[in-house]
Amino acid sequence: MTLYNIVYFAGLAGVLLFLPVWFEKARGLSGAEIGIIMACAGFGRMLAGPLAAAWADGKRDRHAPLKLLGLVVVGAFLLLGVAPSYLTILAAALVGITGYWLIVGYIESGLMRLCDPKATLDYSRARGLGSAAFVAGSLGLGFAIDEFGPPSALATVVILCAILAAGAWLLTPERVDRDAEPPIGVRLREGLGLVKHPAFFLLIFGAGFVQASHAFYNVFGGLVWLNQGISGSWVGALYSIGVAVEVAFLVLLGRWSERYHASGLVLAGGIAAVIRWIILSQQPDLMWLIPLQALHGLSFAATYLGTMRLIQGWYGNDRAPTAQMMYQSFAAAPEAALASLLAGPLYDSFGALGYLGMVGLAIVGVLLAFRLRTTPPPALATTPA
Repeated sequence: MTLYNIVYFAGLAGVLLFLPVWFEKARGLSGAEIGIIMACAGFGRMLAGPLAAAWADGKRDRHAPLKLLGLVVVGAFLLLGVAPSYLTILAAALVGITGYWLIVGYIESGLMRLCDPKATLDYSRARGLGSAAFVAGSLGLGFAIDEFGPPSALATVVILCAILAAGAWLLTPERVDRDAEPPIGVRLREGLGLVKHPAFFLLIFGAGFVQASHAFYNVFGGLVWLNQGISGSWVGALYSIGVAVEVAFLVLLGRWSERYHASGLVLAGGIAAVIRWIILSQQPDLMWLIPLQALHGLSFAATYLGTMRLIQGWYGNDRAPTAQMMYQSFAAAPEAALASLLAGPLYDSFGALGYLGMVGLAIVGVLLAFRLRTTPPPALATTPA
């Protein structure tokens, strides 16, 4: 499962960072058309996530969703390469990108189940290896585009998706003893019902707002640095430093962080995000930007790790995959899509001061995370719905 996780995040670098390059350079799409594709894929997860979770709840093998989604994304990205018009490109990309994002919820819950906290490889280290694979994937895809042109971006994504599709069938099955399952409509309603619990609601939207506040940094941070006279090499290095700190936090400090309550990690990540975006809005010099990137270990990694631990602790092995999918569908996907749509006008109108819009999102996340610390957790679900 750890190897599967590594392949997934290497491919995610292609889907997030280099598919837009292929859309523009190989298919001639405009920035607005690319933005529509990426936003539609984000909102598509709101519909597909709960349906996928309800379907998966009825399977006797916990890896069944990975097997199906692996085949779906391979087929969608293959069709993307031969799509004759913008509407067909939009349709194929919507299915492929949405399906790819759905996979991560089942990987995360699988790692949380399978990683023994007393073993050498615990969840935080396995997740840290995924982040390292994301860096390696981005570097490798950048080299491939330089050497072979933009079509290599889609080709690499297809190859990595094919490895995922095959790998899902090679994973050791995780059998679940299930009695007669209720109809999928009942399972869907019960999955959506998880969001109604106050603690889970506060978690998914608190963590979701903190993570969504990274949108301006992810999309326009590099442009802000270039415009203030920082070289392209240093821009790439600054992003790499941030991810390296994320990996170091997960691999080296993940177990140390277990002494703190998981909700405290989410709160600390939100506070770090507020501080980070305020400072970045003032366009500090390079000598300050380098140590400032260390805050990525809190604003992203601590928030993420705390969220995963709370979901696993609250819902256990049986309900955690569904809870993961609800988090991805109602927090991570729509909030990130909305924040990305907000980031463009902020940058056009205010430049680096657009970071202050992200401060507002992070503050909302901090307030929700603070309330979460005093909210009773959901009762542990010991049996499937």
